[in-house]
Amino acid sequence: SAWGGTASASPAEPCREKSKAVIGPGRPGGGNEPRRRRLGRTPLRGSPASTLSGDGLHRDGMMHSFALIRFATGLADQAVILPLVFAVLALLLAVGEWRAATWWAAAMALSLGGTLVAKIVFIPCGHLLPELAVQSPSGHAASAGAAYSGLMMLAAQATRAPGSRLVALGLGAVIVTLVAVSRVLLHAHTLEEALVGAALGAMAPVMLAFPRPLFVRGEVSRRRWLLALPLLVVPLMLGQQAHVEHWIQDLAWQSAHALRICGA
Repeated sequence: SAWGGTASASPAEPCREKSKAVIGPGRPGGGNEPRRRRLGRTPLRGSPASTLSGDGLHRDGMMHSFALIRFATGLADQAVILPLVFAVLALLLAVGEWRAATWWAAAMALSLGGTLVAKIVFIPCGHLLPELAVQSPSGHAASAGAAYSGLMMLAAQATRAPGSRLVALGLGAVIVTLVAVSRVLLHAHTLEEALVGAALGAMAPVMLAFPRPLFVRGEVSRRRWLLALPLLVVPLMLGQQAHVEHWIQDLAWQSAHALRICGA
């Protein structure tokens, strides 16, 4: 050794020699092969390795819940809503329902346009009304109320079944509630902002409930395509994102600055 003594094996060397003797380097049918099988065997029933831990179940539950929340909020993204709105308008025009097409376009313009105006006003000026706790109304909640509830009201008007308008409003309210809750859970909006957005969206189905008759042609079978449109359009566009919020915020602040209002 460097100290002049007799070289001796380190304490780890006997362990390595013993390990080689037990494991065996690459012998067919022995040595490492049994060890790999032992390491990969299925754990005994009831052992900690055979069951998911509480943390694992909690994480899996959170992942599934988050996926459902993202699915609900994705239903009302502008990348989904706008193609659906224009598809309904095109179908109404294609079947010759000019009166229904006009009312549909007016309802969407009132609801979605009103939401845009509300955002442009509240983004720079919302701090002037702190008791409302609204900085930007939820566009997703408004879009769900306008498009889905409006489409259900349109279908109810098309079928002219007794009580169909109330059923349409009820189903629309369920969808709007799911979307609004998802926006709150994702911390994209406060509860107050989601409620204001839902109220803006509700203007469309209410507006479409008044004209009687809304449909003037007699081909009821063609109107039933209105019910199939969401099944055709929504799956194609679901998952897409329009990313319009930043554009709306820039427009709101530029407008406030140009008008010199709300301290901009």
